[in-house]
Amino acid sequence: MGVAALAKRRQENSQIGAANEMSPRMLPLKSDIIFKMVFGDTRNNSSLRSFLAAALNIPEAELEEIEVIDTHLERDHPDDKLGILDVRVLTASGRRIDVEIQLYEYALMPERITFYTCKNLTSQITSGQDYGDIRLSITIVILDFNLLKDSPSYHHIFRLYDKLNNVQFTDVR
Repeated sequence: MGVAALAKRRQENSQIGAANEMSPRMLPLKSDIIFKMVFGDTRNNSSLRSFLAAALNIPEAELEEIEVIDTHLERDHPDDKLGILDVRVLTASGRRIDVEIQLYEYALMPERITFYTCKNLTSQITSGQDYGDIRLSITIVILDFNLLKDSPSYHHIFRLYDKLNNVQFTDVR
């Protein structure tokens, strides 16, 4: 390649680089702050609805009325474990949906997810209320790592289930 061709290529590359520098940069959706801004802001309910419908494989109409609620899990006592969720949603039917994004692997991630889900269940009723008032609690966890090393799948659905007798324990609605 001649000197003139190299000079032309350098000029083209510098123009491409300058154009890239002028174009807006995309903020990473995997960032906790950006994720909460996109899905945890009530102004973006349509995006949240679409995401939840796709993740849960349900019609968007079932999520027509959703409310983004406080992400702090209630503590009954000052020494109770504090839990702060990324996005927490209440549906018209009373279902609670927790959406978490996690980039870094923690050894006790399954226990943490279980804790969040249980707190979402137990915070639904207080003394004197009927257990029938408890509605489904769904936790969606988006991970940037493979949590279940023995599974080739990226999507899992867990429930209280008796695997010995092939029976679902409860179907909280």
